[in-house]
Amino acid sequence: MDQVADEAGVSKATLYDNFDGKRGLTEALLDRYGGRILGQMAVGLDQPRTAQELVRGGIGIFVRFIETDPEIYRFIATNAGETSVIEETAEPIRDLIGAYLEASGGSRAAGEPVAHALLGAVFISAEWWAEKRTMPRTEFVDHLVAFVWAGLAGIGITDDGRPVDLTLLARTLAEEAAKTS
Repeated sequence: MDQVADEAGVSKATLYDNFDGKRGLTEALLDRYGGRILGQMAVGLDQPRTAQELVRGGIGIFVRFIETDPEIYRFIATNAGETSVIEETAEPIRDLIGAYLEASGGSRAAGEPVAHALLGAVFISAEWWAEKRTMPRTEFVDHLVAFVWAGLAGIGITDDGRPVDLTLLARTLAEEAAKTS
């Protein structure tokens, strides 16, 4: 909080008055940046997208955010333990995976653990990349997309080149982005 106050040019007491400590500041940052990320993800979802394009787009937007604002990402990642950021992020992913699995004769319930596993992989590896930067962002995104896609393929999700119906996802993302604006 001392660093944040110094960077903002205010006293630590002012931060606590306005944000109720780290938790309040973290929630404000999640709302602000989460809304921005959701808004970026919602753009273009009215256009046909294959499953792989959807995965690549989401991961690309998330990693670009980390590249642009690494300090904010680190602050959020370090202090978000008490928030429901994982649950809120996992929900539309869970629903997409669950709907696909159900449509192909599988269990919709499998969407929940898979969504959390994928998010864990993306968040942890992106945090590592933000600190180490051992490769360019585009190369990192390529590797991460390949890993995530292999996991999805492992549970039976395929990409036959046909567009995925994203109407519900686009609406959900747009509504969530509007709430945080």
